[in-house]
Amino acid sequence: MKAIYVLPIMGIASAALARPAALGGDDAATEAYELRIKGKVVQARTLLEETLAETPDDAVAHYELARTRIHMALGNPKNLEQDLTGVKKSIERAVAHDSQNVIFHIFARRAAFGRAYNAMMLDKPNVKDDFITACNAFDTALKMKPDCLPVMLYLVELHAEFP
Repeated sequence: MKAIYVLPIMGIASAALARPAALGGDDAATEAYELRIKGKVVQARTLLEETLAETPDDAVAHYELARTRIHMALGNPKNLEQDLTGVKKSIERAVAHDSQNVIFHIFARRAAFGRAYNAMMLDKPNVKDDFITACNAFDTALKMKPDCLPVMLYLVELHAEFP
């Protein structure tokens, strides 16, 4: 059961694998990415939090912090719901500071799906609303980049898998 519970959410962890430097990120975000990839997620989170304390409008650092938090959440299923809330806050800040970056929107929508799936597995109320929100949330990314194949595929998968 736990494998079934965690596997779809693992897709979020591999989501939007763009290196921070490719997004115009600074050295701290790239360094945190490298630390995370090497399994040093606590050090990566600390570096990003320090960076954001100095430059709170760094959208790429917020994005990398969201990815680091997802990475950490998958390692601690007991706190998954709480950790996903932290992911949501970080990616929302990234989007707020750079609303034209389609990668941020795609990651935000994948994280929304992770929260909806988690709610379904925990038999929370309003799960249907959570999935509708996740599906509708892809619209922003699709409007920004109508030919974005990953977004279209996610929507097909969501609509095909869930009633």
